[in-house]
Parts: sequence; C-alpha cells; structure tokens
Amino acid sequence: MRTQEALDYAVTILNANLGSCVKVVHGYGSGGTGGDTKQALRSLLRRYPHSVRFIPGEETEGNPGCTLVYPERQIPRSSTNLWESILVFCAIPRTEAEIVKHFGEPARGDVLQALGRLEGTGRLVVTLKNGKKYYLA
Repeated sequence: MRTQEALDYAVTILNANLGSCVKVVHGYGSGGTGGDTKQALRSLLRRYPHSVRFIPGEETEGNPGCTLVYPERQIPRSSTNLWESILVFCAIPRTEAEIVKHFGEPARGDVLQALGRLEGTGRLVVTLKNGKKYYLA
C-alpha cells in the first residue's frame, strides 16, 4: 500500500473510532529508522492536536513500527472528504463556530474554504437567525 493510500485508510479508521484507542501498525521502514508511512502519519496527527492524541509505539511498547492514536474529533482526509464530512455534520443547522469546533481549530482554514465552496455550489443552504449564519445540507 502506498503512503497516501495508507494515510487515507488510517484516517477513515480513526474517524470511525472516535473516543477509542487505535493501534496503527505502519512498520518502521526498510532502513529501520522510520519509513515514509510512519513519518507521514505522525506528521498528519501533529497537524490536528485538537482532534487526536497519539503516542509513538517506541514510547509505550518499544516498537517504532506502530503508533497508538486516540481520536477525539474527525480528521479531514482530503478536501473532498472534508466536504462530505461537513455535509453530514450539517444535517441540522450549524454555525460556522460549531463546524470549526467540530473539525478542530487547526483545520479552520480548510473548513472555511470548504464552507465557501459548498455554499457557492448550492450544496449548503445558508440562513440567518438572530444575526447568526447557519449552514444546512
């Protein structure tokens, strides 16, 4: 499995297991010091500290070929998947602040861009209530 495919799969599993501990076995690379998948996964997890906590396997099991991940909020996988996740979340009216909070502050820029595009394409309907903008899929 290529690194991007592995990341997409890992994010799918993590998003489906919020509130759990997920052991991601990524191997440690052919050089034994840290393969592309391990480095890419941990880099991705570092970008979403409000969504996940993680512990490198070498700190808990002495195994650099795995990472223990504690997903607490959805992690955007790609713009298309973020769009779909926003649409699901907005099955009931949500404010921008609620949406950003749900997906995590580090993803704010991606979320705001997705909201603009979803609104522009008519996939999200925007209404005003008590001076607040609400998004509804």
